[in-house]
Amino acid sequence: MLKNRNGEPDGDAPLRDDVLYGEFFRHISSGIAVYTAVSDGHDFVFVDVNPAAERIDGISRADVVGRRVTEVFPGVAEFGLVDVLRRVWRTGAAERHPVTLYCDDRISGWRENEIFRLPGGEVVAIYEDRTREIEAENRFRATFEQAAVGMAHVGLDGRFLRINAKLCDITGYSREELQQLTFQEITHPDDLDADLNLANQLWAGTIPFYQIEKRYLRADGSYVWINLTASAGRDPNGQLNYGIAVIEDISAKKEAEALRADEELQRMALSAANAGAWTYDFAIDKQAWSAETHEIFGVAPSAPPPNYEAWLSSCVDPRDRHLFDAALSDAISGYRNDFSIEFRFLHPNKGPRWLLSLGKIVCDAESKPIRAYGLNLDVSEQRELQQALRESEARLRMAMAAGEIGVWDWDIASGRVRWSENLSCFMRMEPQVYEGRIENFRDFLHPDDRDRVEAAIQDALAGKSDYQIEFRMQNPEGRVRWTETRAIVLRDRDGRPTRMIGVDMEITRRKAEEAHRDLLAAELNHRVKNILALVEATMMLTWHSAPSPEAFRDAFSARLHAIARGNDLLVQSEWRPVHLANVVESALAAFGSAHRIALPDVPVHLAPKAALALNLILHELGTNAAKYGALSVPEGVVSVACSLREGEPDTLVCKWKETGGPQVHPPSRKGFGSTLIEETARSDLGGTASLSYPPDGAECVIRFPFR
Repeated sequence: MLKNRNGEPDGDAPLRDDVLYGEFFRHISSGIAVYTAVSDGHDFVFVDVNPAAERIDGISRADVVGRRVTEVFPGVAEFGLVDVLRRVWRTGAAERHPVTLYCDDRISGWRENEIFRLPGGEVVAIYEDRTREIEAENRFRATFEQAAVGMAHVGLDGRFLRINAKLCDITGYSREELQQLTFQEITHPDDLDADLNLANQLWAGTIPFYQIEKRYLRADGSYVWINLTASAGRDPNGQLNYGIAVIEDISAKKEAEALRADEELQRMALSAANAGAWTYDFAIDKQAWSAETHEIFGVAPSAPPPNYEAWLSSCVDPRDRHLFDAALSDAISGYRNDFSIEFRFLHPNKGPRWLLSLGKIVCDAESKPIRAYGLNLDVSEQRELQQALRESEARLRMAMAAGEIGVWDWDIASGRVRWSENLSCFMRMEPQVYEGRIENFRDFLHPDDRDRVEAAIQDALAGKSDYQIEFRMQNPEGRVRWTETRAIVLRDRDGRPTRMIGVDMEITRRKAEEAHRDLLAAELNHRVKNILALVEATMMLTWHSAPSPEAFRDAFSARLHAIARGNDLLVQSEWRPVHLANVVESALAAFGSAHRIALPDVPVHLAPKAALALNLILHELGTNAAKYGALSVPEGVVSVACSLREGEPDTLVCKWKETGGPQVHPPSRKGFGSTLIEETARSDLGGTASLSYPPDGAECVIRFPFR
């Protein structure tokens, strides 16, 4: 029994309960059906239904109360509700009949039931019509699954929760595989930071959505470009539950962008290279030119390209047309279908130009040409530069050859040494003899210079000094050449030597000249000493024999002049051996006409010292002849006959003979002249001088070794 607030029995409670139950029953939005069991619980009869049930199932309370449920709803057994009603009626335990599709000839829809038993034994079903929700879910599911773009629900940790088929196609993963991955794991590392930054802003609510182009790593290891649009999935309270991702495959777009970029780059490259593209259709005899090709040939961009024959006759120099005929013949014969042809043409504004045509001819199965395509490059400047370079190299080679200069380059890491051909010429050997290794260079060093050169190289590599040295090199035949070498060392960023580049100048001739000069200097020093000794001896002998200072002055001056003339003769011969006739002629030139002096004709050359000594002796004989002998009268004659002594080929005999002069009387005492002649022959010639005085003219025989 119900009680009031004071704890007393409340007799009005059933009435109030009926009123409350009636209001609830009529106004609740859920359908309510009350059943009573019949046929021992095998079927159920409607006791009551509320207005919501009438609306949901399209029935009338008056029509269904008292009727069996299987009669009103023929599909209720297949729906599964009858079994639930039976169990609840028998056990008294409430059950939920999940959302299930009910169908009969009259109605269909999705229903969700909660069934329980009343204390009086009636069974009540409270149910909801889920048809709209299920249909909306099905439409969403169909849209999700059949969308032309990838779609996914993504957890806050980045894991894929729900995936459609298109996303599987884009990534190459199955649903199961993707649900084991996070979006971070399949995002390209270079794109991940930007994506995470935007995702964090989305989770924080600072942005409503974001869009980004990035790359996914596919299951096969390749990357695919996608456009991601991401938004947040929230509940009615605004609580963040998951992310919604719409993924569009934009690989084709990216490829098109890359293709456009490549095309633009190609256009830029063609423009920078002064090149133009072309194609030719053999079937219709038609060319297609790029804007650059029009410019190359000086044809207006709006003008159509000429056909092949017209182009060949108008654009290609007659001397070069056969090259294109040969290329076409090669393609038809199957020999080769690509070509590279440099040809001349006359530009209407720029004059003669050179073009390089690179192309390919495509033939059908019967070797008939179908089309051709390629590039034309204006190589006029390159040709001019190449020609200028060849001329420059030729001048350099000539200059290096004239200056006897060679160039070499040593790669220190590999040990390879390249040197110019003229270095082989300097070494008087064939280029192939040098094998291009640093060891070969060391082999060619003169043994006496090898250590010195090695030390200079090491000092240069260590940065202690510049590499500048003179040394000898010896070819395989033993021929020695002198060279002066200068080089620089190239280093890497760490200062380690990497290369050594230098020049060699052949100085063999200079070294020989230096040696010759040194020899001449030594010889000159020796000869000057000899001349000074001769002058000193002459002076002393003259002084002791001179009767007066005036006589000394005259006699000494004449003898100095004789010595000077002999020295002049040696200077003219560069102090080399002098012909005997020249010595005699120089010594006697001051004493008369040439017809009064007979010169020797023996082919003998005297060394400088012997020439000076003989010059002084002949001067003394000439002076005496001019004063007292044959040369003192116009009719007098002097002959100097010279011959090699029989049996002694290295001994020269010179005989002085005077004729036509005054009668000769032997001197009463030995004078200075005789002493000078005999002493000079002995000390300077290493020989003898014998004077005699026949009445018809004085004689002197001089014998000395001349070699």
